[in-house]
Amino acid sequence: MRLARLSLLVGLLFSVVVAQPVAAFDEQFYAGNDILFYNPNGNGCEDGLVSVGLVGKDNLEKIFNYLVSEDKGLSDVQAAAVIGNISVESGGDPTLAQGGIPKNTNDDLPLSKWVFDEKHVKDPSVYGSEAGVGKAWGLIQWDAGGRAIDYAEDAGVSGEIYRLGTQLDIIWWHMNNRSPTSKTSMITEFKKITDLEKATLYYEQTMEGAGKPNMVDRYASAKLALAEFGGSLATSSASSTDIPLGSCEGVGGGAVAGNVAKTAISYAWPEYHAPNYLRLKPAYASAISQAQAKGKYVGGGIHPGVDCGGFVTRVLQDSGVDPSYGGGGNTTSQLAYLASSSKYKELVNPSTSDLDTGRGGFAIAIKTTGGGHTYLYIGKKDGFETQVASASYSPSGTAWRSPMAGLEAPADSEYRWFVLR
Repeated sequence: MRLARLSLLVGLLFSVVVAQPVAAFDEQFYAGNDILFYNPNGNGCEDGLVSVGLVGKDNLEKIFNYLVSEDKGLSDVQAAAVIGNISVESGGDPTLAQGGIPKNTNDDLPLSKWVFDEKHVKDPSVYGSEAGVGKAWGLIQWDAGGRAIDYAEDAGVSGEIYRLGTQLDIIWWHMNNRSPTSKTSMITEFKKITDLEKATLYYEQTMEGAGKPNMVDRYASAKLALAEFGGSLATSSASSTDIPLGSCEGVGGGAVAGNVAKTAISYAWPEYHAPNYLRLKPAYASAISQAQAKGKYVGGGIHPGVDCGGFVTRVLQDSGVDPSYGGGGNTTSQLAYLASSSKYKELVNPSTSDLDTGRGGFAIAIKTTGGGHTYLYIGKKDGFETQVASASYSPSGTAWRSPMAGLEAPADSEYRWFVLR
């Protein structure tokens, strides 16, 4: 189908090559049907806007990461189901307008004869709140677009209505409270669904309610989203707080100034996951992207940030506790740095209680034998499974783990231990 091909190749913006010609964009078809509209000519970025706190290389990945974040808690399958719908509705563009801004509204002319310009609209109030062809707008194509403003007020969501983060907060409110189809608390049943197609269909029926939903396209888009984003590195190739407007990169972070333990918890998953586990917690993914953009050490090779030395370095540097930590390299250079720095004191054969003696209440474990490894002792913290935070280590050196609550033993005698003086 024409829409399926367009949504797969353009709406999702994935690096997928399909050996089949793409049909030309039929303006009359999309403007005249009763499917909530998406523009395959959109770029999937946020129309020159930077979304603070959202992480990903494009808007669809940012949406996915938003939904699977710790405080939202959707599964990969459920997040992909949402993406499958949004990619068909808007391609992830929060300013996309079904018809554009009407240049003339002559009541003597049928809507098909109206003249529109500009497909990217920041002020949806021009459409009012009465539904109709040519009036849909935004990520989920609220119809009419002005309803998005009303919903934001109902939800108590602040922020400019055309921004990705603002609209995601409205959508999350819809899912937990009242959806555009008037379904209440749809998320209760949605979170129980583990099948991708069933989740995609349920979201469409309870959130979108399109007259002709073209579920084949939504299923295909959801499958691509799951393959592209599920269980993988949720990180951008470049991202920083000073990325110029007009880029398509995220901005984020999660470092807590002056606090190693809180920064580690912000960056690390609170529970242990068996290897291989490559997804980065969104705050850490943002930190890795920012560090890469500035040429700082992140380790991990083909999996940037999924690295014990990269993790410890980012925590120490990003928290501001030690901006020069580690000498910019692996565990060998980090151990040399610790041993020679006047900032640290080495503990010999410490007990667990000894690890709390350093300033800041944390300790660094490090060794260069057996492939090398380092991790952080942060003490027992509410909501965090263990007393240590670690990344990417196995005896064979073949398993990958993103930063998480680690199973390494506090005060392990195989390691050298350092605390801040």
